[in-house]
This record gives sequence, C-alpha cells and structure tokens, in this order.
Amino acid sequence: MKPFLEHYNNNRFVEEDHRASTHHMLKQRVMRMVSGMLSLWVVTVTRVDVQKHDFNADASDYKLLKDVGFWLPQSIKKLNMVKNLKYIDPTYMIRVVQPMHQTMFTDTLLAWSVVHGAIAGYTEYTSDLINGRPTNIPYNRITEKQNNVVITG
Repeated sequence: MKPFLEHYNNNRFVEEDHRASTHHMLKQRVMRMVSGMLSLWVVTVTRVDVQKHDFNADASDYKLLKDVGFWLPQSIKKLNMVKNLKYIDPTYMIRVVQPMHQTMFTDTLLAWSVVHGAIAGYTEYTSDLINGRPTNIPYNRITEKQNNVVITG
C-alpha cells in the first residue's frame, strides 16, 4: 500500500491544483486593472439553456446544455454596449501558466473549504483564508457595506 502523500501526488491532483492556481493568478491580474473596466467571471462548467423548446438529451434524458463561454459574449455583443470584449478560454490558460508552490497550497485549502461547505449544504458563500485558516464567508457579510477605494493616490 502506498503512503498517503505519495498517493496524493498523482497526476489528477496535480492537474486540479494547477487549474486552481491558474484561476487565482487570473483573478489577481483582474483586480489590478484600472477602474472603469468590468470583468465578469463565470464558472467554466456553467451551462445555459439557449434553446427553450428544442434541446438534445443524453442517455438519462437530461438536457444537454450549451457552454456559457461561447453564448455569453455573443449575448453581450447583441446589446451594442461593449467596446472591447475578450473571451479567454480557460483550457488555454491552464496550458500556459505555471503555478507556484505557495499558490497551489493556498488554492488546495480553499478548494477543500468550498467542497466541505457544499457537502454541508451551504449556499451563497465564498471561501477565503482568514488568519491562515480556510473560512466560508456568506455573501451578505461581504456586501453589507461598501468600501471606498481612492485610485488617484
């Protein structure tokens, strides 16, 4: 029988850590952007029902929904309010961004926190590290007051 840590370091877990690290790095880059820009992040596994009446079904008779990554930019462009819209395919970013060890460790802790919260039945929350401990924070606590940010100095 393999030791737990040796078993943990197989390729599947390394790939998951890599994806989480990539998401964290992209999120940090967006937070550094100049005011006046909107960045919209959508979970890559999100699907949308674009055809209300005509849909395909899998073997279990569940609807096969379209990928939101292609539908959302087209829908936003139809509003004619966008000057510059970019869709970054997350699978491409996974291949080009190399993770750092500390980021992988942090993202692993946050992923565990999210999974444990979901299994416990919690909804409408986010996970973050507070004093070095993974914590689930309800959305209403995050949005209860507004912080004013001075971007000029």
